[in-house]
Amino acid sequence: MATCPDGTRAMSGGGWAAYPYGNGEQLMPGVGISLSRSEGNGWSVAAQEIVPTTESWTLVASASCVSIS
Repeated sequence: MATCPDGTRAMSGGGWAAYPYGNGEQLMPGVGISLSRSEGNGWSVAAQEIVPTTESWTLVASASCVSIS
């Protein structure tokens, strides 16, 4: 879950599956996002393997936050 700072609210967001590649990360093929939604003060995502793999991967969540008053 990606969380927004106090005084802000998540207006949109998403996620992706990544795996280590060289000195960075690359999108993990065969993994689909099965859920992406606003949840309280953040954005929640879930993923599942569409194509089974033995590679280690990480789910990354992101949120676009806006100030509220």
